[in-house]
Amino acid sequence: MRPAPFVACILFAMALLPPTSPQGSSAAPGATPARRVVVLELFTSEGCSSCPPADAVIQAFERDQPVAGVEVVALEEHVDYWDDLGWPDPFSSAVFTQRQRAFGRGFGLRSIYTPQLVVDGAVEVLGSDRKAVREAVERRALAPSLPISLRLSGERLHVSSGAPPGAARVVLAITEAGHSTAVPRGENAGETLHHGSVVRHLATVHTLPGGAPHEGDVALPPRGDWHGPRRAIVFVEDGSSAVILGAATLALP
Repeated sequence: MRPAPFVACILFAMALLPPTSPQGSSAAPGATPARRVVVLELFTSEGCSSCPPADAVIQAFERDQPVAGVEVVALEEHVDYWDDLGWPDPFSSAVFTQRQRAFGRGFGLRSIYTPQLVVDGAVEVLGSDRKAVREAVERRALAPSLPISLRLSGERLHVSSGAPPGAARVVLAITEAGHSTAVPRGENAGETLHHGSVVRHLATVHTLPGGAPHEGDVALPPRGDWHGPRRAIVFVEDGSSAVILGAATLALP
């Protein structure tokens, strides 16, 4: 269902997961403990006038890393259902719209909207609500995290992960930073929009039965006309709920 244009986005009720204690081995004496990775997925559009403030919020979280012990990873996923409302977003994709719709069904929402932000696949909040975003990040930082490591070899990425408790998916996202768009039409007409980590590729690369560690290689997509700094984000998500069980990132040359 397409959200009506020129209408403020609706803040839906948020159900946070109950806090649990982090698990995993302790860091060696003198070593720097690994930070808990929390993934922010912002469903946004250059055609939506409510989206630029949310874009700025997740960019600030990724730039400033304001939560101790947490590495915030921000993903801008530009949906395509705004494209016929005055301005076709050059970064939009039906892939992101489909992912948002799947989240909407999982959260029991009657409709999807922009700017919707999903934290670790576990909770959704209005993307421009900085306080709600921070609270969700802090709560997810308490959840157990699956260890994941990445190693680059040429144009292939080697992924190692701990054992998920049940069926799971390994998802690869490639982001590109440094984009700005002067928007001539639509709700943001006359504005120059500055983007953070725009998702240029998103795909499930492995399915896991659960109960055992995972090792596998992933072929990186061709760079094409991507000229900005790239980063690979790999996360393992629960096969039924899509809650992210663990994530890792790696800068790409």
